[in-house]
Parts: sequence; structure tokens; C-alpha cells
Amino acid sequence: MSNIITDGNQQVKDDEILKDIEDEEEARTEAPSPSRKRKRGKVPSKRKSTSVHWNNYDKMMIEEGNPPVARTKGKCKECGTLIAADTWNGTNGLKNHIISCLKKKADAEVGSGPPEEEDWVNVKKMVSYLKKFHSFTQIVSVTKKPTSHLFFAEMCGIFDLIRRLEMNNDKEVSSMASMMKLKIGKYWLEESELNVKMNKILYSAAILDPRQKMKHVETCFKLLYGNARGLEMVKEVTDSMRELFVFYSARYAPHPPSRSSVDATIEDTSDEEDSYNMFGMDISDDDGDSSNQTELDIYLTDRRHKVPKEEMASFYLLKW
Repeated sequence: MSNIITDGNQQVKDDEILKDIEDEEEARTEAPSPSRKRKRGKVPSKRKSTSVHWNNYDKMMIEEGNPPVARTKGKCKECGTLIAADTWNGTNGLKNHIISCLKKKADAEVGSGPPEEEDWVNVKKMVSYLKKFHSFTQIVSVTKKPTSHLFFAEMCGIFDLIRRLEMNNDKEVSSMASMMKLKIGKYWLEESELNVKMNKILYSAAILDPRQKMKHVETCFKLLYGNARGLEMVKEVTDSMRELFVFYSARYAPHPPSRSSVDATIEDTSDEEDSYNMFGMDISDDDGDSSNQTELDIYLTDRRHKVPKEEMASFYLLKW
């Protein structure tokens, strides 16, 4: 515990050093440059080391060259490196070195460098998850065949994957999954109310896929939102489908035959029609009345079209 506190205090200290450097640079930029002219007869006073960069160095006088010349240098308190800081070099060297030194120190603490064995294990785990996202991207990027009927099922798979990632023991993976759900959910999820950003026609497109129909869409709804909200979504989508069916049925309904042609055929078919009606009544009594069922009702309650796994990728909806 003490190590954690010490590391935290050290990080605060490093941040303060960098902040002081930024403040000095800003002040130097805004302040007018002082005049370098000296008054005649006045002996210049010895300059003081006022730069904040010296806070991170021990000032030293080092003799160098032949003949030896004393030069001002700063010994870095972090790594012990000597940095020239005399009249010719100024304090830029001090500033650049301490910034570089603190950066290297921070990188070392987070473990930068080549991946270790544990890192490769984590990468291998993430690759299996990322393949799902890559597959979804490929599906929605296709332009030569319809894909709208595939969106909902794929997104359901994506959210199921995110849900499992949220329960991961690795806190970083769990946090990443929560952020992903939050961002994608703005456009896809309808957990408590209708999402105005969600295109409802994608539900209808999935239902019109004979491999899915309402049964699969209902399963997806319950997986995403639970049984209660899932059943609400089923009712909302079913009502929307019925409205669409009524609208298009009225628009594309066949025109009834003219009255004259009907009168011409009544006499010849009356006996046959009476027999047909009676036969139909018997069938109705035995099998239940299905006259109120529309084509949509029959389609929704009919069995789903089964496609072999090897033919799933080549299934073309518009040719079904």
C-alpha cells in the first residue's frame, strides 16, 4: 500500500515539474525582452539562477578543455546526467533533458517495450472477439446484394459478445466493453423506449427473411432486453408489419371483374358453387376457421426456411 502511495506522490511531483516548465515558457513568451545595454561606468551584478529548470539539477562547475576552462553544468536529480548550462548553452538543454527523462521514467513504469508472453496471451484472446466485429463490417459493406435483413441478427450477436466481455475478470476489458455498449447503444438499443435513431425497417427486413421470421427476431429481442421488454418489442413490430401489409395490399390489390362478366357466369356455376360452399363449411367445422388470416399471418406462423450450413453464405433472398 505504501508503494502505491509513494508512486502516486512521485507522479504528482513529476506533473508539477512539467507544469512549471510550461508556465515559464508561457511567461517568457508574453514578457518583453529586457534591454541588453549597460549603463556606462556601472559594474553588472552577478546574475542569479532564476529558471525553474534548476530545481531539477545540482549546479556544478566542471573544468574542461586544454587549457582547462570552468563551465557551468547541471547534474540531473533523476538520472545523474551532466547537462551544459553555461552562457553559450542557456537552459534549453536543461528543459529538454528533464522532459525526456520524465517521459522515459513514465514509459518504464507502464511497462513499455516489446510484448511479453502474458501480453501475447491477451492479444490472442482479443483477436477472437475482434473477428466478430471484422465479420460484421464485411457484411454491412457489401454493395452488390441486399444486406438489410442481416443487420439485426448481426447486431444482436455483437451485443451478446459485448455483454460477455462486460463480465470479463479483466477490468480493462470490462471497461472497454461498457464504453462500446454505450456508444453503439445510442443508435441500436431500445431497452426502455423507442430509439428515434434506430431504423425500424431493419426489424421488418429481418422478419421477411424466411430463415428468421418473427421467431428469430423474438429470440433476439429477449436476448437483448429480457422477456418482458422483448415481448413488448414483438408486439410493436408486429403491429407495424400489419400496418405495412394493409397499406400495400390496398395499393396493389387486383381489380375486381366487371359486373357483366359476373352475371354471365352465375347461371353456369351456381350448382357447383353451392356444393363448394357446403364442402367448405364442413372443412371449416373440422379444421377451424382460417378465413380471417391474411397472407402475413400465414407467413409469420409458417415454419422457417431451413438452409444447410454450407449454403448459408450463398443464400440470395431476392431469389427465394
